[in-house]
Amino acid sequence: MQVNLIFTKQYFPGIMPAISSAIRVAAATGFGLTVAAEYLGAQGGLGFYIRNARVTLNTEAILLAALILGILSLLTDQLIRMAFRFINKWNNN
Repeated sequence: MQVNLIFTKQYFPGIMPAISSAIRVAAATGFGLTVAAEYLGAQGGLGFYIRNARVTLNTEAILLAALILGILSLLTDQLIRMAFRFINKWNNN
């Protein structure tokens, strides 16, 4: 069997679940770190919005920002899952 067929028919399908999981974890970590970085020193974004709401004791704004972050994270995760389902047509996960 040729080397390129081994990679395309055996190795690549075998590692795709691990790659999709790693990308999903990286996206979730990226969202959290982005908000943390904005919280520490940015002049805009959800972290900045949360920090300003905390200083002014605006609980509704903090909860709204957390809800927006959760929705964006969920949509990103679903988009990644749909992309990998399209790529992995042979896999039911």
